[in-house]
Amino acid sequence: MKYPALTRDEMRKVIEGRGNASRVPVLLHMWVHPDAFEDRKAQVLELFNEYPEDAQWIWFDQPWTFDGREDDPEYRWVNFDDPNKGEHVGHDAKVAISDWSQLDGVLANFADPN
Repeated sequence: MKYPALTRDEMRKVIEGRGNASRVPVLLHMWVHPDAFEDRKAQVLELFNEYPEDAQWIWFDQPWTFDGREDDPEYRWVNFDDPNKGEHVGHDAKVAISDWSQLDGVLANFADPN
């Protein structure tokens, strides 16, 4: 390893803005998918071993905004389809709730995490 992982206390101080750590926290592993590197996958995994992750990621089945899962089409953030479906719209221009009058329907049909 090139360096040890940051301690829990160092990470807590960084997150809470109460101080600094001995170096910048490393959070690469979540964003880099070794399988995508095909024939260089082994090299990526070696880098992961040399540079430890400073946070533990806990994954959960988060709903998409407009589209539910195949096995549960209603497991989504809002209870209506994408109003821009089929259009070329910038990601930041897509708004889940375009009018506050939609909120009651969204809350009444909110995705059940169970």
